[in-house]
Amino acid sequence: YLAIDVALRQFGEDDADAERSVIVVTDGLNEQSNPSPAARKTPADVLATWQSRKAAIEIIGFGLSPAEAGRAAAEFGRLAEATDG
Repeated sequence: YLAIDVALRQFGEDDADAERSVIVVTDGLNEQSNPSPAARKTPADVLATWQSRKAAIEIIGFGLSPAEAGRAAAEFGRLAEATDG
């Protein structure tokens, strides 16, 4: 979720009427294994950022095992739906 949050922050807050999208391409689940604990983001963090920088979040997954695909579809699907993605 860190990368999605950073991408949203690239948009300014000044033009709320602009059509914006963030395209996420992932080959797995949201592991966030590199950032420090303070830098980790949750879906709630992303949605909080989204409130001031609205952009449709489109998420494309590939190469997922069947076990990962179900979990990823549920996890990322909720975020995409909440943001009109």
